[in-house]
Amino acid sequence: MLHAGIRFNQHHFIYNYSHIEEHLLEKANIDLEDASNKELGFFFFTEHDYNNDNKLDGLELFKAVTHYMEPYTISTKKKRELGSPEKIAAHVKEATHNRNDDTAEELDKVLIKVDLNQDGYLTYPEYVAALKMTQ
Repeated sequence: MLHAGIRFNQHHFIYNYSHIEEHLLEKANIDLEDASNKELGFFFFTEHDYNNDNKLDGLELFKAVTHYMEPYTISTKKKRELGSPEKIAAHVKEATHNRNDDTAEELDKVLIKVDLNQDGYLTYPEYVAALKMTQ
């Protein structure tokens, strides 16, 4: 449950070795080569808990998702249609804004489904339960 179909069952997102390693290298030299999916999932959760309160809020989830997403790109054909650099920049800004709005909307829906106690946060047990529901 995670971006225009954001899903917890998109394990390539949760268990993305290079994404997790990127975060961990800032703190320690941890070898993830032999890490299990359970360990990668734990690292994913803890590395996106920016305020260390042992739960993820919507903004922390949003940051995790958008950090992983590719930047919006515009085709050469569309650039020609738009013409000026100002119009191209405005188009990219609007498309990125719309994608961010869509992502936030999807995350809100996900949080409603997996936030079992409906406190607005995703605790680690809720996160694990959501992962198990999709396996």
